[in-house]
Amino acid sequence: MPPRLIALLALLTPAPGFADASDFDYIDIGYISQNNPDADGFGVMASYRFYGDFFAQASYSKISLDNNSSIDVDGSALMTGVGFVLGENETGSFLVKAAYVREDVKIAGITVFDAESGYDIGLGIRLNTSYRSELSLGVAYRDLDIIDGIFYQGQLVFDFTRPVSGVLMLGGTDLSDSTFFAAGIRINF
Repeated sequence: MPPRLIALLALLTPAPGFADASDFDYIDIGYISQNNPDADGFGVMASYRFYGDFFAQASYSKISLDNNSSIDVDGSALMTGVGFVLGENETGSFLVKAAYVREDVKIAGITVFDAESGYDIGLGIRLNTSYRSELSLGVAYRDLDIIDGIFYQGQLVFDFTRPVSGVLMLGGTDLSDSTFFAAGIRINF
């Protein structure tokens, strides 16, 4: 299997994303760009805290390979899971999460990888850098039917107003030298 297709498949869903320090109730919508291979697209992610320290997360992303040919290469990913806040105070939190991951890749409209599925387990730390911003760091292990590897990310969240925040994310994987960048808006509820 070509390394670029592996990287495209591996980077469809970033490592775990996290909300502001004690707020796990949000929806993120954003633009995703990656290199090696060059691809871009969109993603949406939702999180909801329930039953004390538990939270649920779901995300969907779709990216297309930027190439010079007329052949379209598209990938999509769906992730659903739960997490648990291990420790939390006014300056930050430490958490774990586990998720089901489903990814597919289409070349010229023909499905190459249909419903590659597996799991994702991760650890994260969220640190309040000011009363309006937060820095999150996360690492996850993802095991799909055909590939597995370590994924990492850093994320900065800045509150414009209480319900609306800006989100910047940078991440990558040990599977290749491919990295991704995401920028978007978070709606807290």
